Amino acid sequence: MTNFSAVTTAYRGAWAQRRVFVPVYVAVRLLLVALIAPGVAIAVNLAVSLSDQSALTDQDIAMFLLSPAGFIAAVAVLSLFLLAEVFVFSVMAGSLRMGENDPWRAGSASIRLILTRVPALFGFAARFILRVLVLALPFIAVAGVIAWWTLTEYDINYYLTFHPPSFWVAVVLIGFVVLCLAWVLIRRLSAWALALHLVLFEDCEPAEAFLVSTDRMEGKRGRLKIELALWLAIRLFIAALIAGAAGVLFDLVPLQESANLRLR
Repeated sequence: MTNFSAVTTAYRGAWAQRRVFVPVYVAVRLLLVALIAPGVAIAVNLAVSLSDQSALTDQDIAMFLLSPAGFIAAVAVLSLFLLAEVFVFSVMAGSLRMGENDPWRAGSASIRLILTRVPALFGFAARFILRVLVLALPFIAVAGVIAWWTLTEYDINYYLTFHPPSFWVAVVLIGFVVLCLAWVLIRRLSAWALALHLVLFEDCEPAEAFLVSTDRMEGKRGRLKIELALWLAIRLFIAALIAGAAGVLFDLVPLQESANLRLR
């Protein structure tokens, strides 16, 4: 089986389980968003409270994020989202492991499994978040310096509208940094591919799960890295199709005098 066929087979398998996956995913995602939203609101309110303005421009928000308090708030919010991803994946993996065809039984069974492993999952999530942050922070810092160097003379909306040369310089340089970060994350995540499963299904201690996963993945990481890259490319392609379709539909929204929202 080729790498591409392995990825497409995985998508077909997930699509075959859509009656279970979609309701469980949506329910868990909405619950976690409801829990995370207050944290995001607190961060935004903190940004406004530390400013002498009633509203913040994009540059004000960027400068707040680069400040010590803003950086801590941004890391906290990012950590909440990463924690949510860990729990969503745990519920999905649990529902698949249970082999239930009914979404409610699958969801309840997987949530019961997750609840029995909550302390271990929190320990795993904390370690996972710290490891990802340690890997990502240098790249984020470089991207921030590039953005500060190229995109701070005018409001960000000016750059998004008129695309001056400095905008394209930022796009190319930050794009290269993002690609480097993606490659580093794929390398590390391929080694940690089994870590969460070890914590969930083999009662492995969170502190040992990453090392055990790395040992078990030895010799298999090259294939998995290719499959992860293919999976990411397919996912981005699907997202681009959805965004394009949404944009076309948005352009067709009727206004007065037989006009629509398309810019002329």
